[in-house]
Amino acid sequence: MPLKLEFGDQGPRISGLSVNAVVRDAIVNNNWWIQHFRSRNPIIRLLKNSLPEPNGIITSEEDDRFLWQVDNTPPVSSFSSSRTWSHLYDRLPEVQWHRSVWTAT
Repeated sequence: MPLKLEFGDQGPRISGLSVNAVVRDAIVNNNWWIQHFRSRNPIIRLLKNSLPEPNGIITSEEDDRFLWQVDNTPPVSSFSSSRTWSHLYDRLPEVQWHRSVWTAT
């Protein structure tokens, strides 16, 4: 699935990959293009933590498919921004005034 569909317009811009890039375009010198990025951007961090070893990917004759794995849970075929957010950011304690900001309507 294209980065733009998963991360919106920021995906290709932040990752440095073309909107039309394919998996083969993301491997440079037998490593993922993002291997040496030192960004704290959540999209970059998620990508770096999600990519498998690149060995053999270019020569594979199987169709690409993607799976999302957050922490030590089994990989799934659908992306969950809620699970990803919870994994990347610590949940803060609930404050007394939260109902005046967040409503159920």
